[in-house]
Amino acid sequence: MIQVINFPPENRYLLDGNNTVITVTSDNANGYFRAKIFIDDALFDEQGWSRKDNFTATKDLLYLYNAYFKPYFLGSFTTGLLEQTNFKKKVSIVIEELNINTDVVMGVVTLPDFYLLYNVKSGVFNDNNKLFVFGLNAPRMNMKKDGTIVIPFYVNAENEEVSVVVKDDLDNILHTLQTPTTVNGKKVFIYTLKLSEVTVISSALFLTATIKVGTTTTEKIYKILRLPNYEVKEVVFQNNFGYYIPAYFDGDFEDTSGFKVQSYERYDTSTAVYAVEEDGTYIINTGGLSILEKDIINEIANSIDCYFKIGDNYKRVNTATKKATNLKSRLNIYSNDLSFTFSAGLPFSNLNVNGSITGEEDGIITISGLTFIETEDLMHTFRLNFTASFPIFQLFHQIRFNTVGVWTSPEELSGLTSPQEYQTFNFKNHDIRVFAYYNNEIVYSNILNYTE
Repeated sequence: MIQVINFPPENRYLLDGNNTVITVTSDNANGYFRAKIFIDDALFDEQGWSRKDNFTATKDLLYLYNAYFKPYFLGSFTTGLLEQTNFKKKVSIVIEELNINTDVVMGVVTLPDFYLLYNVKSGVFNDNNKLFVFGLNAPRMNMKKDGTIVIPFYVNAENEEVSVVVKDDLDNILHTLQTPTTVNGKKVFIYTLKLSEVTVISSALFLTATIKVGTTTTEKIYKILRLPNYEVKEVVFQNNFGYYIPAYFDGDFEDTSGFKVQSYERYDTSTAVYAVEEDGTYIINTGGLSILEKDIINEIANSIDCYFKIGDNYKRVNTATKKATNLKSRLNIYSNDLSFTFSAGLPFSNLNVNGSITGEEDGIITISGLTFIETEDLMHTFRLNFTASFPIFQLFHQIRFNTVGVWTSPEELSGLTSPQEYQTFNFKNHDIRVFAYYNNEIVYSNILNYTE
């Protein structure tokens, strides 16, 4: 008989980057365990769980789905209060005990369903809390008068209203939003406010965003950079939970380049240069941060995806900060250099060589064909053909493994012209759709099904 003595209770919300230990035991010493793991009701993986003795197996699901969550930055922000579902996955596990000699199933047990939320590094999270803000560890953050506030948060509501109100330090209400209906259960939301769309009076020193779930509230405070020492710089970083947060600094800025010369020796022993690689480095000083504000440094230094705003565009950079001062006796104001690297001298497209296309009034993308290419190590490669009635600058695709299942998180395709290739893991049969942005709106293609 199989007995599971340690497992997540039903409907728990857990962090994928934290330890999730399952212990299963049996009174039969002549068997082994096989686990079938379903993500959003689609079979994701089958695993053999080895026993540490004749009867008991222990499995840690740490980073079970981590590689398949797909955080991505769209390059812009839109004011609103939206529920987020792309970083939440339902997990169902069926454990079978099979005879070692015959592979005959001797027993089956099904675990209660639970949910995984994306995170990069292990952290403290309790889904029984009424309200939890994902990241934003600094009690207070810098903010430009025309900057953007982004707050991702988790709620555990019981038919309660969820709202966010932003006020200045003079108690003027700048913006308020709430869910259209009461919220019941465990959900994730993201609140975004572009301050350029509201009026911030010149004498305002601070802004306070108050998140409310029923009678439970929490606040995030933003200090307005009224008299910056230098031009305020914006860095957008992916926080530990996959959400992209803008941060603002008024310290000095340095842009440097490094060069690596590659050469070879000619037949006459002279040296010839055949390539010069250029790497760029941005160094941004944070300016003076109080002890309430300095934690933003560690969040950015730990980020695995960062963008530096140049004009109206965002440039992807890699964090390269080596150290940060967490605490120093008798020091109340902290200053730190944030370093970012990037590859410089990348190829540019020639200008004025692409003709424009006048499409229909409504943008249309159509998938016209889908072909299976090959399978290698359970990765199935497909080629899709498509047409679009408008110029495409970024193209994403999503798949699902049954017609009523949940779409995967969007993943950017490598190119913009037809055909394009993509892969699925383990399963061939699936639905596919692509989408792009046209006039600041998402345009989805038709849905094409592949069935073997």
